[in-house]
Amino acid sequence: MHELRMRECSVLASWLTAPHVKKALKPTDFYNPDKKEKVKTTPLESKRVLDELSKEMGVD
Repeated sequence: MHELRMRECSVLASWLTAPHVKKALKPTDFYNPDKKEKVKTTPLESKRVLDELSKEMGVD
């Protein structure tokens, strides 16, 4: 059930972001359970990434 819900949410997220980005994001860009690669980041690196995303999407 969790897997299905996550896939549904990723489709919805791709639809919601489509008008706001230059290149449309695929649902697998949000959630891809088949992707084995996981990257550990420090809290500072995570904040930097979130700040970049916010700036890129125009969220203040």
